[in-house]
Amino acid sequence: GADTLATAYTLSLALKKIDPDYIFCGRQTMEGDTGQTGPMLSEMLGYKLITEIMQIESISERIICQTRREGRMEADLPVLATFERICDLRLPSLFSKMGEVETWTADDIGADIEKCGLKGSPTRVIQTFENESGKRKCKFLPKDELYSVIEKILSEKSDKLQNESVSENKLDKVWIVGEKPSGFAKSISDDVTVIPLTDEDDIARKIKEQKPNAVLWATDSESKRIAGRVASKQKLGLCADCTSLETDGNLLYMIRPALSGKVIAKIKSLTLPAMATVRTEENTKERIVVSFGYGAKDCVNKVKAFAEKIGAGIGSSRKVVDNGFITYDTQIGLTGKIIAPELYIAIGISGAVVAANTVAPDYAIIMEATAINDLPGVSGPARVSSLGGGVVVSLVDAGTIYDSAFVRYALQTGEDHGIKCQIKQFASGANDARVIQRSLSGVRVLGLALPTRYIHSASNVTTFEDYESARDLTIAMLKEWKLN
Repeated sequence: GADTLATAYTLSLALKKIDPDYIFCGRQTMEGDTGQTGPMLSEMLGYKLITEIMQIESISERIICQTRREGRMEADLPVLATFERICDLRLPSLFSKMGEVETWTADDIGADIEKCGLKGSPTRVIQTFENESGKRKCKFLPKDELYSVIEKILSEKSDKLQNESVSENKLDKVWIVGEKPSGFAKSISDDVTVIPLTDEDDIARKIKEQKPNAVLWATDSESKRIAGRVASKQKLGLCADCTSLETDGNLLYMIRPALSGKVIAKIKSLTLPAMATVRTEENTKERIVVSFGYGAKDCVNKVKAFAEKIGAGIGSSRKVVDNGFITYDTQIGLTGKIIAPELYIAIGISGAVVAANTVAPDYAIIMEATAINDLPGVSGPARVSSLGGGVVVSLVDAGTIYDSAFVRYALQTGEDHGIKCQIKQFASGANDARVIQRSLSGVRVLGLALPTRYIHSASNVTTFEDYESARDLTIAMLKEWKLN
């Protein structure tokens, strides 16, 4: 498919037909995690650019806003703005009405097919493989082991080094924009030149005149913003957020995570110079993370003091950030940051998003109770399920379409072991599956429930037999695990 330059090209033609004053973009997609399309698009359209917006203060003939890392920013119209966050996500509904979608073809927007899709993409993925280094083998610790684990982590040297691999062959004429990417550059070249981070026109001119073989950029806000616009000006490929670089002496191979870190991609550029942003901003404290939620909102200072005492980073849920108890840069989750600490300590937090983004599961089984209506005079799907009928397996509810292979595996396991199961007959309610499923690059989910009469009342009624079927089915599935 299309890389960021080809994507920006196609979008720019469509947007020229609309001619808006404002273009709002997200930070990045979950699949690519690049954050480059917005800057490239702004250059192609000739729009002003502001990135990482947290809040709009004023918007009329001029936009004034607060950004994540650069503070207060403003720009005249027309402007393209990329947002870290702007509002609550609107979730899909089973009861939504279908609308009409207008389709534009390449002819409609005047696109050159040779510049679209894979044909128009100057970067190419040449290999992908599962990210084994990112696998998280989580273990829940009892309280009495906590401090011994903290001491062990702090006594060991971190293995998170900048570009651990060093190429035997070297690449000539490598530029770095600013000093930060020097470790990456030295791993692939003995001929490294540092150029200052000036404006995109100046850097683009130098690249065109002096023709380096590679240009490396840091991952701070300004570097990423200018890198995207330079790539767009010069029609160059730009690989984002690289964690490692390799070379055979002729080509630069850029290695980066994708799909929220689950996959590693090896990429080459068809254009020269090859350009990449390299991961230069590493939080050394985040080997240990202390994260807190709304349940600990009255203890923020104590949480911070505890984190400081043990040399840990701070994490938080969206709710405490939204309510002003702590700054956004601590937020973990889909609209925050993804972390992979060696030790994660949760205080007053129950958020499924934070848990999913910390544990990074491939599969999740959500255990709950489901309302039933197995009463006299009620028949068919309106009964939902029945007491004594066994664990309830959900196909769909108001928030989730459950993984079909996971559902079949649960039902087959129940049949193989003589465990009573029943399928939920009516799509209602929702649970944490809806947010876990959309975490990272997607998590395969299964919903198992106890049939419960009079749910959310003072007289909830279920049966011990149904509880045992839920327990036994879960244990049997986990012991035999046949799902790939």
